[in-house]
Amino acid sequence: MNQTPDKKRYLDDPENVTRLWRRFVLACALVAAIDLLGLLEVVYHRHIAFFAEGLPGFYAAWGFIAIAALIFLAKQLRRLVMRPEDYYREPGDAD
Repeated sequence: MNQTPDKKRYLDDPENVTRLWRRFVLACALVAAIDLLGLLEVVYHRHIAFFAEGLPGFYAAWGFIAIAALIFLAKQLRRLVMRPEDYYREPGDAD
């Protein structure tokens, strides 16, 4: 069998991880700044339907709550549909 050494991946280098983390933080800061400018109606005007939509950070909080609920529901659904570990094993198969 041909064994080749594992290639070094992009995220194996800690400096690349740091670089990505900094870009992520910068992107979050830019989105937050755009949101604040939007609240001051410099960039765009929101046509809100409910009072809560006008609060700063409402959509970020709503998104966080929605994703947390999805994760919780997925964990509960896993319990319902999970099969035993040896579900596909034929009777009499050896390890």
